Parts: sequence; C-alpha cells; structure tokens
Amino acid sequence: MLSDLETGQAIARHVISHDKGTVIRNNDHYRDKAARVADLEATIGEQVGQATGARLCAQLKATSPRIHKDQLVALRGLLRQHTDLPQTLLDQLIERPALTTSQCRAYFEAYAADPGRFVDPPAAPPASPTPPPPTDGSDRLSGYAAVLPSVQEVTCGLH
Repeated sequence: MLSDLETGQAIARHVISHDKGTVIRNNDHYRDKAARVADLEATIGEQVGQATGARLCAQLKATSPRIHKDQLVALRGLLRQHTDLPQTLLDQLIERPALTTSQCRAYFEAYAADPGRFVDPPAAPPASPTPPPPTDGSDRLSGYAAVLPSVQEVTCGLH
C-alpha cells in the first residue's frame, strides 16, 4: 500500500506477486482520465460528421460498454490517421452487429490498401418489362412460347 506521508491516507494498493517474472499492472493508470466521453464523441463527430459520429459511438458503446471511453480514444486516433474515408465504408461499420476499434482499424487498413473495394456498386439496370398475362384465361402457357420457340410434336408409336 502506498500512503501519503503527511496524512497517512491510502493513495494506492497493489497486489504483490510471488510468481517469478509476473507483472501486475493496473490498466487504469494508462487511461486518459482528463478526456471526457462527451468531448471524445464531439471530436469524432467533427472528424466524420455529427450523424455518422453519433452512430459509430453508439455502436461502440453497445458492443463494449465497460471500455467505451477507451474505444472512443482509440477511434479518435484511428480517424486522425485515416482521413477521407468514404461514407460507404463508415456505413458498413455502423451496420455491423458488433463493433470494436480493432475492427475499425482492419477496415481502414483494407481501404488504404485497396480503396476500390469500398466504392458504391453501380446501380442495376432496370428490368425489362414483361408482357402482362392474359386476363381472359385463354392462353395461360403463352409465356413459355418465348422459352421454347420451336416445339415439335413428338408422337409415340403406340396407338
């Protein structure tokens, strides 16, 4: 236990390991406590647009609520490294059932390696119109005439 020499108040408590070579680390010491979640979310919104930023942050929080602030810090750093990301890429991330900054990094690196992978696909040409079916019920098989234009009558030798 570490304590203040003047007041005797406990500052920190650490477990002592009796195992050789074991490091016990309190990851809380490495977190940026000064950065607040709202500030991080606002910065991410400035980087990718407010609506997209809010959706990304919400998806990260839904996936990892206990480490949400850490995820935001990491995403902020990734977005500083990877600028000019297409909206289609960000939309794909938002639509994932779960999202972490490790997955964001993988997507961003894949985009940097081959930006053509995340281009919007061309719109499909309109389907050719099909003729409406006869309304009187007289020719229900006429649609098959186009499939087999030359049907020959086959007869069997048995009468």
